[in-house]
Amino acid sequence: MKFIRFIKETKFVVTRNDKTIIEMPTLVFALLMLFFWQALVPVLLIALFFDVGYFFVGDFSKEDHSSAGTE
Repeated sequence: MKFIRFIKETKFVVTRNDKTIIEMPTLVFALLMLFFWQALVPVLLIALFFDVGYFFVGDFSKEDHSSAGTE
């Protein structure tokens, strides 16, 4: 369930020199990786040499930690 929440509530962001180049829902990124992984993986790796950063943006604090250990 946490994975589905992560997919729905986050975005995949590509930046270069502190400027956002691409911002897309994580579901779109996952589908692109599923169908076009042979092209995307080399592009992502080569882009790292050109100071490109990749990260996920979203609200990761929605987990309920108060119920930890009560099972």
